[in-house]
Amino acid sequence: MIVCKPVQESKHHTRTNKHPQPGICKLLHELVGLNLVDSKFGPVPFGSYQCPPEKSRDSINYPGVPEFAQLPVEGYHFKFHYKFEPNYKQQCHLESLKVSREISATIEAETRMQSECQLWTHVRKPQLIARRFGEICHVRGANSSDSYSDFCDVSVKQCGIIIHPDAPHLAASPDAKVFNPRKTPPFGLAEVKSCDVEDVSQVKHLITVHGQACLKKSQKYYYQVQGQLALSGLQWCDFITDTHTDFTAERICRDEEFINSMQQKWDYFYYNIYMDVLLHQSRIFKCK
Repeated sequence: MIVCKPVQESKHHTRTNKHPQPGICKLLHELVGLNLVDSKFGPVPFGSYQCPPEKSRDSINYPGVPEFAQLPVEGYHFKFHYKFEPNYKQQCHLESLKVSREISATIEAETRMQSECQLWTHVRKPQLIARRFGEICHVRGANSSDSYSDFCDVSVKQCGIIIHPDAPHLAASPDAKVFNPRKTPPFGLAEVKSCDVEDVSQVKHLITVHGQACLKKSQKYYYQVQGQLALSGLQWCDFITDTHTDFTAERICRDEEFINSMQQKWDYFYYNIYMDVLLHQSRIFKCK
């Protein structure tokens, strides 16, 4: 912020002076580190009245529809079968991960900007993220969302990090939440993969079945999608593959048998491997 202080007039200085003294400008010291953004007025402080409004990344084809369900879905419980007896340090770590449904909903709402949000990066560190689930079991862009929304005639909203209170050591970060009035239930998720190839026929994670491009169940992305459905409590996810010239969208439904088989491996990996590595790294960092 710049404060301008006009020079006081003396007895010999009148308003008719054709060469008035310039104002004295002073830059407030505590505001030197302001985050400036471009505007039609030039660089202005972020959040000021002159700052241009942020453009929503949501694609709403059905205005006035009911608000998207809170994630994880209210009343949905994530069954926990793995037996593990932690030591004192492990128990303290697991206690620090616990969240209520209110906190879980707040985290999802506050991390919808994903990689552009510092909280999104911070929250992901102690949890096992769904995008890694496929690797463990085997020990995107705005334009894509717009194309998907228009082609499939659905409403798309940003989604933050999903942490279920029953399993706070796991987390998922889908690309979007979806409303489709022709689907029962109408609420689902979307996951977008942008590939640097000409068309979907060159995409390695897809296979053509009866003329339709489908995600291979052996691919890590299938594990990722099922992990997102497991933690959110939702029943379906549209998997979008975007290329230079075309894109394809496949609706993947929740597979309970697949999720149950994965969960044992998620829990074993986290409690017996990942947590100890995380605590060891934390101890090294504190010693520096």
